[in-house]
Amino acid sequence: MLINFFISANWVVKLDILILLLGSVIVWAIIFERCFYFSRSCKLPNRPTEKDMEKNLVLLATIGSVSPYIGLFGTVCGIISALLTLSGNTAQISALMPGIGEALITTALGLVTAIPAIVAYNHLVIWKDRLCDE
Repeated sequence: MLINFFISANWVVKLDILILLLGSVIVWAIIFERCFYFSRSCKLPNRPTEKDMEKNLVLLATIGSVSPYIGLFGTVCGIISALLTLSGNTAQISALMPGIGEALITTALGLVTAIPAIVAYNHLVIWKDRLCDE
């Protein structure tokens, strides 16, 4: 069902979805890499520098900040698509559903990408600060 939705979506929404999926993969890769790095650095005799510990945290924060706006852009495009179907005087709900679906999916993807990024960023910064203070 989601594959059919993606295939039938316009190119802007497809691009929006692909960007958000890529952002989500990057976010989870950073989260796992930093958690592994921080837990390993606790056991090392020579602690890494603060600069080493901050690696990719800015990217995590940026993706977390930008993702809702990318999702919102897809939402606007989906609503425009739904409203354009009304211009053909077809006021049936079935004609509006694809555009509304695009809007809701891109909104959800924007939040699914942003929320873990922001939560992980805050957690990792606190963890980094505690490690640097020791």
